[in-house]
Amino acid sequence: MYSIGDYGFLSDCRTAALVSRDGSIDWHCPISFDAPSVFGRILDPDAGHWRIAPLEAGPGTRHYLGESLVLRTELQTPGGAVAITDFLAFAPGSRAAATVLGARTARWSARLQPPADPAGARGDAGLERGELGARA
Repeated sequence: MYSIGDYGFLSDCRTAALVSRDGSIDWHCPISFDAPSVFGRILDPDAGHWRIAPLEAGPGTRHYLGESLVLRTELQTPGGAVAITDFLAFAPGSRAAATVLGARTARWSARLQPPADPAGARGDAGLERGELGARA
């Protein structure tokens, strides 16, 4: 488990998400700040998370783009560097999004682990392929 200082913060001014150093979304309340979370691994390993990552990733870096809450995680793989960009879109009805760019030879894993007890969980997660990568 990570400490709170190891997480990046995403927000659209009505909800928030926390992204771990390996690019996993470990906390997200999709409706509002005080709504039940869909992912809560920051509190309990079985409380769900969402992760898109190369199967063989080494150490990485991350930074915010400009003065925004758009978070870029860059990981090294045997096939080259890859970048995952996470943000929460600022528009009613928008979803969390991740853009994946990088080495075409890297093998990827997309993992959605719903909470063990999804009674309060809301929302959905989908993976769409695009010309430049994948969007979740």
